[in-house]
Amino acid sequence: MSSILSLVAKPVTFILCLAIAVATTPFTATLAQQDTPEMTSGTGLGPAIGETIPHDLALGDAPGFDALTGENGMVLFFVRSVDWCPYCKAQVIEASAAYDDFTALGLEPVYLSYDTAEKQTAFAAQRDIAGSFISDPQSEIITAFGLLNTNHKPGEFGHGIPFPAIFILDADGTVAARLYEEEYLTNAKSYQDRPAIDIVLEAAAKAVSE
Repeated sequence: MSSILSLVAKPVTFILCLAIAVATTPFTATLAQQDTPEMTSGTGLGPAIGETIPHDLALGDAPGFDALTGENGMVLFFVRSVDWCPYCKAQVIEASAAYDDFTALGLEPVYLSYDTAEKQTAFAAQRDIAGSFISDPQSEIITAFGLLNTNHKPGEFGHGIPFPAIFILDADGTVAARLYEEEYLTNAKSYQDRPAIDIVLEAAAKAVSE
């Protein structure tokens, strides 16, 4: 697949209110807007379109990219925490509901957070999540991808979390599309806005077809 698509979420674009409730916290997703490759290539959050991922996603004995990817690649969700972040929980629940749509495209949805494997397993069991999880408790992969949220210093709550981002990867680990909150550096609440799943599916379908 060729790599020509880059997406960023913009709060001023269309807004979709999801009826997903995690605990008692409402969730609002912001639809992503397509930008031209010239506007975003080599800039933005994480590896750029056309680049190979900077880590094979394997930690210790846990499976990495080659073991987790689908026939045509992977949709890799970097989320802050499925233990305490309601926006991340809602995003994963929504992506899980679209599991069959992703796999029909030959893509495996994978959720990566700094949570321990035990916390991820508990959440997956509680919510019957479809897809794979990667536990990155030392933020090794998060840091390699350039996603470490440096607003949280060592010793502070939240240290080690990533800026939320989604990467659609080819079967060889090349970035075919990426989605993220455009104001992640300037808006402390930008993590609350996540690209709606129909936008993620649209980007995935485009990437697979090219």
